[in-house]
Amino acid sequence: MIVIFLAIFSSVAKSFWYFEVINNDKVGLKIRSDHRKTKQESSASWAVKEGHIRVDQSKLQEEARQQAILQLLKQQQLEAELKVIEQEKINNQAQLELSKILQQVAQQEAQAAIAKEIALAQLYASSPQYVALLVVQANAQAIKDTNKLIFAPEDQFPNLIFTNGLVTSINIPQ
Repeated sequence: MIVIFLAIFSSVAKSFWYFEVINNDKVGLKIRSDHRKTKQESSASWAVKEGHIRVDQSKLQEEARQQAILQLLKQQQLEAELKVIEQEKINNQAQLELSKILQQVAQQEAQAAIAKEIALAQLYASSPQYVALLVVQANAQAIKDTNKLIFAPEDQFPNLIFTNGLVTSINIPQ
């Protein structure tokens, strides 16, 4: 019986060992499969995380690049505005200088235009006899051959004389 038992036990032990080996191989395969799966999932997860990190990093780099471009454009705009302001300042100074020159020219032209009148006024003020002579000349030049002149003594109303021959004179009482 012991021999049978040993034979059975030996056979069972071999089966069990075989079962153990098969079972261990299945478990090993399962473990290896799980390990590969976990490793692949881990790699995939790491790749996804790395991808997110790279995308975020790319976004940050692009934002930094765009900010740099924006700052450069703002700087160029400010430089252009400064040049415009400087040119406007130069233009305003030139206009001011031109205005001053034009004002001086206008003053000189005005003085030249009235210089004759000023000289005559000074002459008239310094020589009243000359003014009297000019008045007599002006009156003489004002009289024409066709004018009718009436001379009357002071405090008397003049006699009117018409040349048509009808009425020679009319006396008007005072």
